[in-house]
Amino acid sequence: GGILGCLLLKGLADNVLSDTLWAKAVLLTSPAVATVGLSLTVPIAIASELVLPRGWLVDPSPPTPLRLAGALLVVAGFVGISLAPDPPPSRTHEAEPSHCAAGNAATPLETDTAPPSPERSRT
Repeated sequence: GGILGCLLLKGLADNVLSDTLWAKAVLLTSPAVATVGLSLTVPIAIASELVLPRGWLVDPSPPTPLRLAGALLVVAGFVGISLAPDPPPSRTHEAEPSHCAAGNAATPLETDTAPPSPERSRT
């Protein structure tokens, strides 16, 4: 029973919690910023290698200059995408009515304001 409980707890902590936090990050920022933010695990891992005692590490060798440069590029990319201005809204989305719920059916407003058909005006 103890092993199964540990597996369930680890699964909840690893998958459910991380996915929930990522979804919250998407709502607070944007999908691009949240996804690029996931790549920050690499620089954080390198920083932890520099801070933690060598006895705690599996591979206690110091990070190479190339790994440090890569980590700095990841951080710079995250900062760049976080500070980038939002693109202006597309003009096509402003002029078109929303058809989410009704598919491509005409809205009641569109049917009420349509000009009368030629057949109806003759009678």
